[in-house]
Amino acid sequence: MVEQSYDPTLIHMTSMQLFQEFANEDDTSQLASVTMQIMQTIQTNLGGKSKQYKDPALIHLFLMNNIHYIVRSVWRYEAKDLLGDDWVQRHRRIVQQHTNQYKRNAWAKILQCLSIQGLTSSGGGSGTVSGDGGTSSGASRAIVKDRFKTFNIMFEELHQKQY
Repeated sequence: MVEQSYDPTLIHMTSMQLFQEFANEDDTSQLASVTMQIMQTIQTNLGGKSKQYKDPALIHLFLMNNIHYIVRSVWRYEAKDLLGDDWVQRHRRIVQQHTNQYKRNAWAKILQCLSIQGLTSSGGGSGTVSGDGGTSSGASRAIVKDRFKTFNIMFEELHQKQY
């Protein structure tokens, strides 16, 4: 997992600047503006931290998990009243986009191993007799066995990357 290291002085100075910028607004509007800026800063930090991963699938997994946690927390603690339903819906869509990208990057190659494409022989029948007394369905069994082996290897590699 990526270690978090924030400079307390930087956080304090940023917070002070945010509060000074909104000193002339009414309390609710000021709180909403500050909350929005804090959320934007968190997202910017997450974007920077996600770049520490080399694998694109892990970048999307990291962003998907963290943004989902933020959206869930905003909903749970009723900060949605400050940020608005549009903000929540927009960020749910962002989570879904990262989910889709993660699935594409991580699972597309693995799932190709389970495809039926290329499994049947070109004979098109119920198995023809080959020169060694076997049937062409034996070739299909070998292909299926090889694909399952490849699937298991790729699945294990993916699991190790994410663990």
